[in-house]
Amino acid sequence: MAIKVNGKLVAGLGKSAYEQAQEGGYTGTEEEFISALANIGSNPTAEGLPVNDVRTGTVRDGQSIAAGDVVNVQDGEIYHDVVAQKNVENRLNTVVMTGSDLFKLNESYSILIGNSSSNPVAYLIDNTTGKSVYSVSAYLSAVLSVSGARLDDTHFVVQALTQTTLFAKIGTVNGTSISFGEQTNIISAVTGSAPVVALEADRIMSIFTSSSKLGIGISLVNGTTITQKQTYYLPGNVNAGHISATRIPDDDSGNKRVCICFSDTGDGNKGKAVIATVDSANAVTFGEVVTFNEASTTDIHCTYSLDGWVYVLFIDSATQMIAFNPELLTEKTEKKQIAGSIPNLVEICAVGHSVVGIYSSYAQTIYRTGNVLNIGAQYNWNNSYQGLFPSASITENNRFIIAYADGGNSSYGTTTILEISGNRIAGSFLNNSKDAIALESGEGGDTIKLGFGGYCACEGITAGQTIDSEGITAYSPLDGWLEIKDPWARGYVTGEYTGDGTYGADNPTVIDVGFRPECLIIGAESANSATGAVFVLLNGVNLSYSLPNGGAVNVSVNESQILFYGNSASGQMNASGSVYRYIAWR
Repeated sequence: MAIKVNGKLVAGLGKSAYEQAQEGGYTGTEEEFISALANIGSNPTAEGLPVNDVRTGTVRDGQSIAAGDVVNVQDGEIYHDVVAQKNVENRLNTVVMTGSDLFKLNESYSILIGNSSSNPVAYLIDNTTGKSVYSVSAYLSAVLSVSGARLDDTHFVVQALTQTTLFAKIGTVNGTSISFGEQTNIISAVTGSAPVVALEADRIMSIFTSSSKLGIGISLVNGTTITQKQTYYLPGNVNAGHISATRIPDDDSGNKRVCICFSDTGDGNKGKAVIATVDSANAVTFGEVVTFNEASTTDIHCTYSLDGWVYVLFIDSATQMIAFNPELLTEKTEKKQIAGSIPNLVEICAVGHSVVGIYSSYAQTIYRTGNVLNIGAQYNWNNSYQGLFPSASITENNRFIIAYADGGNSSYGTTTILEISGNRIAGSFLNNSKDAIALESGEGGDTIKLGFGGYCACEGITAGQTIDSEGITAYSPLDGWLEIKDPWARGYVTGEYTGDGTYGADNPTVIDVGFRPECLIIGAESANSATGAVFVLLNGVNLSYSLPNGGAVNVSVNESQILFYGNSASGQMNASGSVYRYIAWR
């Protein structure tokens, strides 16, 4: 049951799980109580412990539910009741951006390497707002392409191509500023895109085409110094274009692995992939080269997903998506068209357990069922429909940043933050769910457990964690457990309302707290002439009370509703535009 006043939720805190158990008849110590909870399974029936209310339901198709989520339930079907909100775009500066690479540095910041006709710039991007808090030139002259990768929470590598020379340098973040070490030349005679991948904090892989051959350079990092070690070339002298690369899990021996996707210009520009493995001595071995697209392929972007597959977004006659198993490259999905042919407008990003395809100012979730790709609803994040040279990176499990040149605003560098809910994307979501708490995680079609009340085992919950919503609340007395209650079962509730200026017997102020209160106190926070007035109701009886300013208030109680009126708006605690706060005890 919702507890609202003038449409606003009320909330409060209550007794600990141990105190509640004592009231239920439990006679052991708190340590014994915690031990009992930990050993009674998912249906607590130990003496003195109240029985929980755990049920099962099926996750609605297209929904993704995490343990601890507040959800709605209808006819046994579990879903999030969310309302999409528009995203906010942040212009970085008045410089035309001609390329970008974006990656998460730590929980607070991401790094954007934005290219322009004059020189590349490194931006420190706030993961909460998407705004730049600092920027500095990464190189003083124009470059053809840029790439970057995180090394640790305060260090990253920038790689850029100047005419035909590929170089790299280390960036350091200190507070909210960025500084760079000395430049190291990696290799010359390079053409096309040249991504860099961090193998670990002190080792990087540069991938490039030099002298018409796909090559790999392994370099070591010590502080801000880069030392190049070895260079290897893919056998067969493969001339590669549109190179993209993504880290995949280590092999069983702990060797580092990278999946490289490219267009083979010597074989009709077919889209191909190969796994490169690097051992502790920096020796590189290549796996079998596999074709993932027989047609001429450009604008290749790949990412590794938590489902264990590599997802590739590319363009042939249209914008396509495909996914394959990196352990067996021939195991793949059919390609899926998601848009027309739109060069320089596509990107892909892994966000938690989701994969997002980005194209022409639209974003869509991509998810796999076996060898079939499915696409969620598209979301338009830029009204110009020209989000040029996009790059994207996760900020947390369900949120990500996109950086791009805004074609509707002179192609200035711009960022925006988007959020995923199930298979939907928006700027953010308001969650109106209130029926139960998911005790397990699940995707569309999965059957999971739900908690409606009592002590419930819940995966991933930590001691002290609280969950609050309009219709259900919970507190964790120890890891993996929740005590779930209705919001008014916590002993008291609090709330607020804004006066509308009405008064008198025909226009009483009505507060519904969800139960018949024994005590209600209302305080005037900013009540114009009645500032500082306090109204107190005791024992739930129908009485008249006098306010400090001399006004009389007539009160009545009807179940969970308290009704009162006076001979003026301020005397009735209802002055127009004034804010009143209250607390009610059971």
